[in-house]
Amino acid sequence: HVKATLPVDISESYIPKTGQVNQNVVISLKLQAANGCWTKLKITMVKIDAFHFLFKGTGSFESNGICPNIMVYKDTTINFKPEQRGKYIFQIKENPLKVTLDTLYIN
Repeated sequence: HVKATLPVDISESYIPKTGQVNQNVVISLKLQAANGCWTKLKITMVKIDAFHFLFKGTGSFESNGICPNIMVYKDTTINFKPEQRGKYIFQIKENPLKVTLDTLYIN
């Protein structure tokens, strides 16, 4: 029997290119897990510094050796409210071998 909280891939992301100070910017992300042994998928936003953030996905994996052959997805929307003008960098950890960067410019 295996039970653990582990990283999950972020398969899709949408971050607008521009926004306004003190106005919500809607960020959409989609998690993807490889089989039906995954539950409780979630995204965490980690603040690296004032203009640099990391999105990472996690989920609960539990198996007795056989997992249903279905993909598990979770859509997440985050309302990000920038407090300063400038260039914000978002890192999206898509999988252990790939991290993408996206930029949001705040006027």
